[in-house]
Amino acid sequence: MILYKCCTQGIKKATGVILKKLNEVLVGFFPLPAGAMRTRSLAAESIGIAGVICIFLGLGASRSLVSLGEMLVILALLLACRHVAAALKRDPIAWMLLIWIVYILARTYFALWEFPETTEEQWRIARRMARLGLVIPIAWWLGATLRGSMNALVLALVSLVLVIVFQIVEHDGDIGFLWGDARLHFMRNAQDFALYSSVAISGLIVFAPRIISFYAYCKALWVFKLIAFLVVSVTVGLAFAVADVRAQWVALGIMAVILFLLLTFRVVFVPGNRLKSSILLIAFTALLLVSLSFAWSSASERFLQEQDVLVLLLQGEYKDLRTSSIGHRVHMWRGALSEMEGRWLFGWGPGSSDVVMKIADIPPETKIRFRHFHSSYVEVLVRTGVVGSFLFFSIVFTIMAKFLRIWRQGKIPGDVALFVGFACIALMAGNATEAFFGMHFGTFFFVCIMAFAYQFVVSEGVRPLSSLSKGRALKVSVTKSGAV
Repeated sequence: MILYKCCTQGIKKATGVILKKLNEVLVGFFPLPAGAMRTRSLAAESIGIAGVICIFLGLGASRSLVSLGEMLVILALLLACRHVAAALKRDPIAWMLLIWIVYILARTYFALWEFPETTEEQWRIARRMARLGLVIPIAWWLGATLRGSMNALVLALVSLVLVIVFQIVEHDGDIGFLWGDARLHFMRNAQDFALYSSVAISGLIVFAPRIISFYAYCKALWVFKLIAFLVVSVTVGLAFAVADVRAQWVALGIMAVILFLLLTFRVVFVPGNRLKSSILLIAFTALLLVSLSFAWSSASERFLQEQDVLVLLLQGEYKDLRTSSIGHRVHMWRGALSEMEGRWLFGWGPGSSDVVMKIADIPPETKIRFRHFHSSYVEVLVRTGVVGSFLFFSIVFTIMAKFLRIWRQGKIPGDVALFVGFACIALMAGNATEAFFGMHFGTFFFVCIMAFAYQFVVSEGVRPLSSLSKGRALKVSVTKSGAV
């Protein structure tokens, strides 16, 4: 008995020491501020941060790693539920997310009663829609520090580069597909890959000075770091070109215009402002990425191929549209809206797109090629009705409005706000022509971007946001790190 007690106590002490050391390592990677944002459970902190690392690192490279991260952040949330509930009970976004999840579950049960043959699809899409609730645990364990945010983005960038390498390996080492021999697909979906890479391009452009200076462990290696950064930038730009998704080209064009106007305003119209090397680096990186991507892509040809369709759309001749890429989508959207009579309030159910596609007035070739309506806006309306659409967009707009308010108060660095804005532009453009709730990774893209913005919102009520730039977790000030 004495030996058993000694062994038990020894195991407990050893476990405590290991857990404490692990927590120190993980908190060093994602610094959690002192005070109310910290929990009293080392296990919850370690598991939560490990889950966030798994999600961002597996965002492009591994579905299993993302699923593991999802389970870890939920487990950490349960372990720290009392502390989290105390901090979030007055947060309207938390309540809106809870109402959204309850509504999705209720709508799924009614859809199962109405369409029992779609049970598997109903639950599959319902789970993906309910994942919007992951915004809270991911944002909580990101910690709302600049270093943690940068580390998360670097993990996502590493994941994207791994995807590109996997594509080369899948082509038996033949990189001829970079010259247009094949379309680069991400987990069998080019739209997901284009969204991922366009957000990465915006991050590389906006955070160019910060990435190079933030990880300046050795000043003698600055040339190597600059070359490595440019190589990664060119690689991501070429991969984006091969993905060849026009909606993301439109998003990238909007980003380029905004960036050009911003740089012009900062350099020309702000009194006493000089053209710094960091701004030159941003401008050069943007020019390099856009030029190389456009040179390798067939975007201009694809836009010209749809010229007649666009002309008919402007003339209002919807029925005469040929079944091209844009034509398919217009026919599906019109067919979906025509079947909403009597179902405007609650829709058809989370997994009922196939049912609507079969009965809607849509060309046969479109029904054969597509299984859903290729627009998240239309999909949310068809699946959840006006009530679900109102809940969904209320959550998104509330997060963005709170984030914008905090930024206007000067509590968030300008480049962080610019990146979130660019990511939202990419999401809006991509979701207009693709239904990311129907895709596993598309859902996580959306959740991670919302969580990246929400982490600053959730931290506002529990600690001064000035620690974003002056806390112990930061070793580089905002003004010296190249913030836009």
